Formats: sequence, structure tokens, C-alpha cells
Amino acid sequence: MMSIEFSDQISKAENRVLDDLLDYLRGMAGSTRKLNDILNYWFEGKAEEIEKTLKELIEMETSSNELKYHLLNEISGQVLNLRRGDFMRLILSMANIVDEIGGTGYRIKFLSDWKSDEKIQLPLKRINEKIIQLVNTLKDIIFQLSKNTVEAMKKVNLVSEGEREIDAIRRDLMNYIYSIDIEYKTFIKIRDLINHYESIADHCEIASDLCRIIAVARRGSI
Repeated sequence: MMSIEFSDQISKAENRVLDDLLDYLRGMAGSTRKLNDILNYWFEGKAEEIEKTLKELIEMETSSNELKYHLLNEISGQVLNLRRGDFMRLILSMANIVDEIGGTGYRIKFLSDWKSDEKIQLPLKRINEKIIQLVNTLKDIIFQLSKNTVEAMKKVNLVSEGEREIDAIRRDLMNYIYSIDIEYKTFIKIRDLINHYESIADHCEIASDLCRIIAVARRGSI
């Protein structure tokens, strides 16, 4: 049976990791806002601003990668009982979100010479707004994991709902794109962009499910 002293040691170690994860998510939230800027610059036909902001986004991605390795090394050196693997999977799933955000920025750049209409722009804006909401909700979940695991689990459900909303917007948008006359290479590019957005949402849901696992485990030991 785990002693109270050892359980307390694990809890403190996990809380330190959660604090670092919170910093990681703050950077990720900044990346989603940069992505939103890139999207709007595309709609406004500002190719130079796209290049500049994409460069800033990639620099943020590089910083996030450095923090990711710091987190993984920190966890490797901690005594976190069986939850060490859960935390590592959570960090890697969040790293996938960061990678997809950067990839989505490049997909927008590939479309920068094509002028889209409002029936494409408005759904993409809604998707990007919901991506920002999902990442902010993940940030709230990580914050609550060290404070109130019940509240953290409630917020996990919000991520699942947001992912379903994005999926519905994506279906309607793809249905419209199938109906319009555009070059095949443009169709591939826009489909690729939309799929990247959906992938961000999917990885957010995976990360939130891993948070649920950690919340359940912490609820039983704290």
C-alpha cells in the first residue's frame, strides 16, 4: 500500500509538471492566435504579412519543442508511480497539436495566391475561433487538474463538444467545395487545409481524454 508520504511526494511532483504544462499551453494558445492572423491575412490578400507571421509561428513552435523536451526529461527523472506514462503521452499529444498548428499555417500560405469567397472564409473563421477555444479549454483543464479534478473532468466534455462542432462545420464546408468549379490543385490545397484544422481538433480531444485519465487517477489518490 502506498504511504501517505510517498503519495504526497507524487502529488507535488505532478503539480510541478502541471505548472510547466500550463506554460506550454500558454505558448500553444499564442500559436492559435498567430494562426488566426495568418488566416485573416490570406482573406485580405496580404502575402507579405502571411510570410512574416508564419515565420513568427514557426519560431514559437521551436520554443514549444524545447519546452517539450524539458518536460519529458523532467518527468523521466521524477518518481510519478504509474502516471509517468500518462503524463508523457499527454505531452506528446500536445506536441502533435503544436505541429499541426504550424502545418496549418503553411497550408494557408500555399493558398495565398487564391481568392476565396465568403462561403469558404466564414466557416474557416469559425473553425479557427473554435480551435482557439479548444486550446484555452485545455489550458483550463490543466490548471484545474492540480486544484479540482471534478471540475477538470467537466471541462473535458467541452473539448469533445467543440470537436464535434468543428467536424460539423467541416462537413458543410466540404459539401460546398465539392459543388463549386475550381482547379484540381486548388481543391487539393483547400481540402488539405481543412483536414489540418480537423486534425488539430482531433488531437485536442485526444489530449483532453488523457487529462481525464490523469484526473481520475489523481481523484483516487489525493
